[in-house]
Amino acid sequence: MPSYEVRKSIEIAAPQQHVFDILIDYSQWPAWSPWLCAERDCKVTVHGNAGQPGHGQDWEGDVIGAGQMRLVSATEQQLAMDLKFLKPFKSQADIFFNLQAVDDNNTRVEWVMDSSLPFFLFFMTSNIKAMIGSDYQRGLLQLKDYIETGTAPTQSDVAGIVEVDPIHYLGSNGSAAMENIGDVLAEKFSGLMSTHASNAESASQAQAYTFYNKMNLKQQRCDFTAAIETDAAADAGEFTTGSHAACKALKIVHTGEYQHLGNAWATGMMHMRAKKMKALKNHPPFEKYINDPQTTPGSELVTEIYLPIK
Repeated sequence: MPSYEVRKSIEIAAPQQHVFDILIDYSQWPAWSPWLCAERDCKVTVHGNAGQPGHGQDWEGDVIGAGQMRLVSATEQQLAMDLKFLKPFKSQADIFFNLQAVDDNNTRVEWVMDSSLPFFLFFMTSNIKAMIGSDYQRGLLQLKDYIETGTAPTQSDVAGIVEVDPIHYLGSNGSAAMENIGDVLAEKFSGLMSTHASNAESASQAQAYTFYNKMNLKQQRCDFTAAIETDAAADAGEFTTGSHAACKALKIVHTGEYQHLGNAWATGMMHMRAKKMKALKNHPPFEKYINDPQTTPGSELVTEIYLPIK
């Protein structure tokens, strides 16, 4: 059977013991899980006593599938867990959380999965590894916020299938690693707003979008167009003009900081797979930013994500 390993890590501003206590208690996982956030009403059952071998959780949902996780052993430096996926296909994985105290108030957390796929899915090994790596990174970002602040400021709501009108825009094209996309987009939008807004009032009212022209999950990179909506006859100047054609799309509404937008994208992708929706080619998915990040608290930022479908 084709085997694979996934490793992701993050530094959390909290003592090692505090991080340990959060990770070892499955009743706290719904607050930061990168999967449960995609289907908040799925059935989750917690078993046993936190910290004791056999303590674990079962989950079953229409979107995220079904499975179970159990604590196998725990030391101050490592938690070992057994993970079983039951739906959409059966597989098993060994899960580890490695904890290392950076100092008295900071801890490095490494999340590891050792697993394999059924032989008939051997061709999916690279994609599965990339997907789980992305999930782990999303989960660790939420875990960091949850431990450091008491909450993870992210919520994704499926608004359903909607009709999207044509969008004419002025844009700036770019390419970036997904982990750096926020900084790159901020720079692109700064140039767009300052150049094409005649005054501060019109700049604040410009509707902003990001169109994702190409996404490479394996390389964790994307080609994009940062854009502001305008009329079809606008002068492009140093930028490009373009139009996103009318289409039907699955709409996801994310409330929270931009660093957690990956949760909304994952929610949309999981819903598309579960409902057997097919992406519409030549219509890039996109983000629409509803409020101004310069004047809106991070926890109140609203972003709409549109995934064009056939």
